[in-house]
Amino acid sequence: MANVTFTGVAIPDNKANMACRVAGGTIAKHDIVYIDTSDANSVKPADASAAGTAVAYGMALHAASDGEYVLVATHGATVTVGGGLTANTRYVVGGDAGKIEPQSGLSGGEYICELGYATSTTSLYIDIYYTGNTA
Repeated sequence: MANVTFTGVAIPDNKANMACRVAGGTIAKHDIVYIDTSDANSVKPADASAAGTAVAYGMALHAASDGEYVLVATHGATVTVGGGLTANTRYVVGGDAGKIEPQSGLSGGEYICELGYATSTTSLYIDIYYTGNTA
């Protein structure tokens, strides 16, 4: 299934859990990131193709280059993304680096990491759960 394309800025709610991390590569605004423990615990775009890269940490709120700091909205945050979501739909880490897709869109063999659910067509509640299973 197709990746979700966000149309606006990433705005966390006032109760959002956030962390400032070092980027371990190029990160785009809205990218879903994981912590790479083999690279000084930097964050990199997550993808469902391997167990180690599928474990989401949160959503990058802005772009960052390798070695720069990036603010990440983590578990418990609601992020307004401008559009592109389907309300009341669960989303997972996608098969393409940094992207998300509806849970029903995972391909066979991809690792399942639930990212959260859309509270509306413009907001995503981040509620990360890594199952360790494949689709």
